[in-house]
Amino acid sequence: MGAWGFGPFDNDEAGDWLSYFDDQGLGAVRWAIEAVSDQDYLEVTEGSMAIAAAAMLAALCDGNEDGIPREKPRELQRIKQEEKSYEILKQPAVQALDRVLAPDSEIVELWSETDKFSEWKQSVLDIQRRLT
Repeated sequence: MGAWGFGPFDNDEAGDWLSYFDDQGLGAVRWAIEAVSDQDYLEVTEGSMAIAAAAMLAALCDGNEDGIPREKPRELQRIKQEEKSYEILKQPAVQALDRVLAPDSEIVELWSETDKFSEWKQSVLDIQRRLT
């Protein structure tokens, strides 16, 4: 896992997902959230992308763009104006974050081996709270 911080966009996988977001917008959010639901063992790539997607969705829903990459607020505003269906993704995103935080999640295993596990977990829980 290439991570330089515990924020939702502080890893290589989230960077890859942002490229997909640039092309697909809300479709990228939906895809990343749905991708974690059918995994017996959740790989770090899918977990990281789901966290990034949930953070972007939270920013769409509550307007708090703290931690969102600087170039993305314009895309968020476009989605808000053109797509009204993003609100229906809130509950699936909360469930996806539950899956990310489950014991059979590689990202949990990797973060639990660091001294930043509690900060990382709290950042995920904060995103989840913003969606409820």
